[in-house]
Amino acid sequence: MSEFFGRSDKQEQLKQIVLALHAGKSVPELKEEFSEILKGLSAEEIAMMEQSLIDEGFGVESIMSLCDVHVEVFEDELKKQKDEHMLPGHPIYTYREENRELERRLKQFESAVKNIKKDEKAREEALTLLDDIKQIEKHYQRKENQLFAKLEEVGFTGPTSVMWGKHDEVRDAMKACREALNTEADPKVIKKAGSAMIKGMKNMIFMEEKILFPTSIKKLDPITWPTSTPKNLRSDSPGYDRGAPGIPGSRSDGRYEERFQPRHRAYWILMNRRSPLMRELLPTGS
Repeated sequence: MSEFFGRSDKQEQLKQIVLALHAGKSVPELKEEFSEILKGLSAEEIAMMEQSLIDEGFGVESIMSLCDVHVEVFEDELKKQKDEHMLPGHPIYTYREENRELERRLKQFESAVKNIKKDEKAREEALTLLDDIKQIEKHYQRKENQLFAKLEEVGFTGPTSVMWGKHDEVRDAMKACREALNTEADPKVIKKAGSAMIKGMKNMIFMEEKILFPTSIKKLDPITWPTSTPKNLRSDSPGYDRGAPGIPGSRSDGRYEERFQPRHRAYWILMNRRSPLMRELLPTGS
C-alpha cells in the first residue's frame, strides 16, 4: 500500500514539473528543484503522467506544444535506461532498425544541405535524399494504425494522441524543407528548414525509443502485439527497393508479419517475464 502512495506522490510531483514548464519555469531550474524525483525515472512513469494530465482535462495541444521541452527535463534519466532486447521480426525490433537507417539518411542529408552554398548540385542530392527520408511516413502510419490502436484498446490514449500530433509536425517540417529546396535561393534559409526537420525527427526517435516503446512493452501483453502489415505499408510496396517497411535499406527485411509467426511469438512470450504464463511459472520476486 505504501508503494502505491509513493507512486501516486511521484506522479503528482511529475505533473507539477510539467505545469511549472507551462508557467514559464526554465529546464535547469526544474532539474535542480526536482533532482531527487527525477532519479531513476522510468518511461512508463512519464507516459502515465501525461495520461493523467489529459484525463484531468489538460489539453493534448498544450502538452504537445512543449513536448520537446518536457523530454529535455527528463532526458538525462531516460538516456540511462537500457533498451529491452527484441527478437528479429518483433514490431519493436523493426521500428528500431528503421530508426537506425533514418539516422544514417539524416546524416547524409545534413551534409548535402551544408554543401549547397559551395556546390549547387548538392541541392539535387538533398532533394533525392529527402525523397528517401520521406519513406519514414510508413513507419509513422504503422505506429498510428497498429501500435497506437493496440494501446488505445487498453485505455492508453493520451500519449498516443500527443505523438500523433508530433508526427504531423514532422510531416509539416518535411514539406517546408522540400519547399525551401525547390524555391529558396538563400542557402541559409534551406539550412534552417533542414535543421528544423532533422531536429524534429531525432526528437521523435528519442521519444519512441525511450518513452513509447518501453511503455508499450509493459502495457501490451506479448500475445496482443500486431503481427501483420497492410500491403501498402510493406517493403515490397511501389517505391521501395529493399529493407524495412518504413525505410529502404535498413538491416531488417521488413516482413515481420512473415517472421514473427506463432512459434516465434511463443518463444518470445516464454522469454518475457511479464507474460501471464511466466508470471504463473516464476516464483514471486524473480
